[in-house]
Amino acid sequence: MLVLAIDNFLEMTTNEGYKSKWGKIKNELAQNIRKHLWDKEKRKFIPHIYLNGSPFPQNFDENQIYYHGGTAVAILAGLLSKEEIEQANSRMLENVRKAGAQTIGLTMYPTYPAGFFKGVGMYPYGYQNGGDWTWFGARMIWGLAENGFIKEAYEELRPMLARVVRNKGFNEWYTQSGEPKGSGTFRGEAGVLVRAIEQLRSWAENYQEVPLEEARKGMVIFTFGQSNSANHGWGNYTPKHKVYNYFEGKLYPSADPLIGATGNGGSVWNRLADKLIEDGCTGQVTIIPIGVGGVEISAWAKGGPLHNRLIETVEQLKEQHITPDCILWHQGESDNISNTSEENYIRMFETIREVFRSRGINSPIGVAVASYHPYCVNENEGNDPAIRNAQKKLAKKYDDIFEGPDTDKLNKAFQRGDGVHFSEKGQETHAAGWLKAIKKNCF
Repeated sequence: MLVLAIDNFLEMTTNEGYKSKWGKIKNELAQNIRKHLWDKEKRKFIPHIYLNGSPFPQNFDENQIYYHGGTAVAILAGLLSKEEIEQANSRMLENVRKAGAQTIGLTMYPTYPAGFFKGVGMYPYGYQNGGDWTWFGARMIWGLAENGFIKEAYEELRPMLARVVRNKGFNEWYTQSGEPKGSGTFRGEAGVLVRAIEQLRSWAENYQEVPLEEARKGMVIFTFGQSNSANHGWGNYTPKHKVYNYFEGKLYPSADPLIGATGNGGSVWNRLADKLIEDGCTGQVTIIPIGVGGVEISAWAKGGPLHNRLIETVEQLKEQHITPDCILWHQGESDNISNTSEENYIRMFETIREVFRSRGINSPIGVAVASYHPYCVNENEGNDPAIRNAQKKLAKKYDDIFEGPDTDKLNKAFQRGDGVHFSEKGQETHAAGWLKAIKKNCF
């Protein structure tokens, strides 16, 4: 924080003597922070250096604790490289997952054990001993945005904003489960969120878009479904060839995570785009991704919460004279868990198909055979015959629907990074499956 204060002072002063003096102090301070507080082996900051010995018992290793807020401030002070920032963000996301918390505003992980503080509110995951503070989390968003991690900043800001809307107020901090605590009119939360929003808006207004006419060249693929159609895979991928990402009427250079779909990880679609180009099917690809993790088919079907989103996207494409060459659907895992019947799956997908057909878009629709979920391994090795049959019958019932890859077969440990979402190897095989199906049915 002193480095940041000196930076602010140097921006304000016109006194050359002050600039020289405090510039030197800042540089020495930054060097000493890296020398004494940065743990190179663990790639994290040391919580404290004690001059008279640690106040904690010998069996407690305080350096196991990862401080989110302090790391965010260090990033803002320019003390970490881009590679270290990326690693820090990944570590924070992993800590959030392990803690069962809501956002990267989690102050630390793991927490100090119970009884280590005199303050009664500093129990594990209470207040600033593992509580979730937007006050800190939004500062990490600032750091991500300032260093070019725009997609990460956007995705990780969303849950912070959602809880403000949900709770109808700005709260000091939140429990692991997202319960608001402290003041409901905490200006600190409001202030840091506004700055984060302004940063992302500024980036969006100045980001160099690709001319929209590029989307009318080459091949256009429309993709949706649930997490394995979105950005929940392992290993982010940047295309080697000319691949674009369409989002809300605008076109951008494509890279994982795709804008428009949920998740911060990798997807199959950029890999597929490169394969289509390398196979000679097209010279360039535009991806229109709107997949949402964890949803059942009913969410996309008529009457579901995502049905209007589908309609709005399709109508916007029509207005801009962009027609998909193929529409690719990968969904079914959640319906395996909820035991959706074959008949209901078919009926609901027909309402999805109608969104395109009723608006004059007659592009072939690829339906992946996808139902595998590890929660359901006690029956049919995790697959659901009803969902699989529905997906296959759709391809037989309609000439404009074709059967995509059978991703239920990708059920090996090395193909699914967490048992559900595809690993890099799994995504490569998934992409190859789509390439085969598209070449057979779309040309």
